Amino acid sequence: MGVLLIYDMTDPKSFENVDYWVRNLDEHADKTVQKLLVGNKADMAAKRKVSTEEGQALADKYGMAFFETSAKSGLNVEQAFRAIAERVCDSYDLLSGIPPRAHNNGSVANSNAVKLSERRGNGGAGGNGGATASGAEKRKCC
Repeated sequence: MGVLLIYDMTDPKSFENVDYWVRNLDEHADKTVQKLLVGNKADMAAKRKVSTEEGQALADKYGMAFFETSAKSGLNVEQAFRAIAERVCDSYDLLSGIPPRAHNNGSVANSNAVKLSERRGNGGAGGNGGATASGAEKRKCC
């Protein structure tokens, strides 16, 4: 399991809430939960109230990775989600006795892994308009 703890870099109160959130996770969540600290609204530099150094220090205090993101511009959003996903997978692998994966080289340590492809085209998953590989029509979600 993984949790993104996201605070607003323009709002010191939201940053102060991180300690409370971590305490709650420590009390109520599984001890193996992976945590990642995210400072959001990096695009609003003029209104910034929480420094990068403060965010990094808090992440270090709890042994978390730290990212500054902007949901508006997309800055580091994908990287933050990839980082938490990698930590969750590595944690699961370690609990299962599987050695950690080699990241960023395309190798897959688990032979049962499924590789997901990017969407192509405008129609449903895989860009095939909702049809499956066998040609059967599949209901669209939304």
